[in-house]
Amino acid sequence: MIQAILTAYVIVKWIGAWSLFEGIAAVCLYSGLCIFALLFYIGSLLSRGTLGAVGALVNDGGLGIFIAPALWILFFTLYPLGLVDWLVALHILKNNQGYFFSHATPSTFDMIALALTIIMFAAPFFKVWKASKDS
Repeated sequence: MIQAILTAYVIVKWIGAWSLFEGIAAVCLYSGLCIFALLFYIGSLLSRGTLGAVGALVNDGGLGIFIAPALWILFFTLYPLGLVDWLVALHILKNNQGYFFSHATPSTFDMIALALTIIMFAAPFFKVWKASKDS
C-alpha cells in the first residue's frame, strides 16, 4: 500500500503531467507505467510474510494486499485524466512539468522518495534471483 502511494508521488513529481506527452510517447509512458505497477505489485507479493498476512488479515500487509490494487487502479485512472494538472490548479504543485523536464532542482525528500521507490521495486526481485541461484 505504501509502495503504491510512494510510486504515484514519485511519478507525479519526477515525470509530470500526462498532458505533456502526445502520440507514441504517451503510449509508451502509459504502457511502461502499467507494466511497472504490475511488476511492483507482484514483487510486493513475493516479500516474506505476505501469505501469512493475507491469512490472518490482522497485519497491515494483509489489508494492503487488497487496498494496493485499488490505489494502483485509482492512480492509473486519474493520471491520464489530468491528475497533475488538477494538483497545479489547486496550487499543491508549482508546475505540471516533472523534475526530468523542468530542469528544477529536486528537494532532498524527493530524491529520497525516488531512491526508496527504486529500492522497494528491486528488493523482492533480487531476493528471488538470489534464492534461485542458491538452489
